[in-house]
Amino acid sequence: MYEDLHKKISDAGQGHLLKYWDSLTDSERQELAQELKGLDFFHLENLFRSSMSHNEASSESQATYEPWRDVITIESARTSRAAHIRAGLDLISSGGLAILLLAGGQGTRLGSSLPKGCYDIGLPSHKSLFHLHAERIRNVELLARAWIQKKKNRMSPYP
Repeated sequence: MYEDLHKKISDAGQGHLLKYWDSLTDSERQELAQELKGLDFFHLENLFRSSMSHNEASSESQATYEPWRDVITIESARTSRAAHIRAGLDLISSGGLAILLLAGGQGTRLGSSLPKGCYDIGLPSHKSLFHLHAERIRNVELLARAWIQKKKNRMSPYP
């Protein structure tokens, strides 16, 4: 009944998947067979080999990479904070920046059916973490808008 499956798996070098076949009940064998029938072992093997050869090629080429030199350190950030703020506001106002707020997981351990970012963390305002982050993002956007307006007014030929 399962001979074809056994041959397919053995031919693909995946015989270890059937190591405990004899200790399974009929229903467990049927369930495992159903799962294994849907797999294309040769395709999976090709994908694996392709990804490993790509990984090996990548690791060989990584040896030629030089460390980044253009890195902002805490010390340099302290001495040029205003310049970094201006550059950031310019970037934001030109649409050259995006914000992605990643948040994962439900708040079930907190007793909530909502995502953790929606959970009321007990602030007097009862604002969620998502709400607080959205406000901060909006405030920076408003700062960038004001910054660009200030720059335009400075460049205007009219007083």
